[in-house]
Amino acid sequence: MNIVKAKDLVLDKAMHLRALLYGQAGKGKTYFIRSMPKPCLVFDFDGKIKPLYGVDGIDIISYRVSTSQECQAAFTQFRADLKEFTKSGLYQSGAIDSLTSFDTVALRALCAMASKGDDDRPTLPTYGDLANYYSMLFTQLKAIDKSMLVIAHELYKEDKETNQLLGITPLITGKKIIPQLPAYFEEVWHFEYVDGNPPKRVLHYKPYKKFICTTASIPGPGTLDDPTWDKIIALIMKG
Repeated sequence: MNIVKAKDLVLDKAMHLRALLYGQAGKGKTYFIRSMPKPCLVFDFDGKIKPLYGVDGIDIISYRVSTSQECQAAFTQFRADLKEFTKSGLYQSGAIDSLTSFDTVALRALCAMASKGDDDRPTLPTYGDLANYYSMLFTQLKAIDKSMLVIAHELYKEDKETNQLLGITPLITGKKIIPQLPAYFEEVWHFEYVDGNPPKRVLHYKPYKKFICTTASIPGPGTLDDPTWDKIIALIMKG
């Protein structure tokens, strides 16, 4: 047996975090990548990488698609790129921006693969295929020996009859996947943009209101103003 004594385990500034960060579009999630450990590799599906322009130590792979064939090619290429990134010693961190856009690519690709043609209309079996793929992908991300950030947009869930807000969750396909996200990721954070003079960004890392947030290691009240990766690590180190 390969036994490690807990008393010998210590936190250090080079620790790896695997986090899901979600929030409104255009409010600073991509900008947050600037603060990640360098070198960093970004898997770009959103096509909104201007916040990263001019930043040293960030490499970007962009996937641009419109047709079913392009979705299949991008899906296959991403899987190969992620495998190479996992084995590579060139990078300290990686980011997928965004899971919401990747979700569309993956679903269209799986539909086209299942139909063996250009038919990318989703069916119940392909929804199941996507859920199974996410289970495999998120498990794979946990095993990567690097810090990983997965970005997603947010979805407002309302009761159709009463219009009552039920929750605000990451925007991805699959009702069964959403409740499992805290199990797949050590950290699930929500990014809030607060208007003001000056405006500020607030990172929520503990459950609040109707949002899904969780942390395995960050102490404190559950919020961090104008967050950066180093600020989060400092909080963890402070204990």
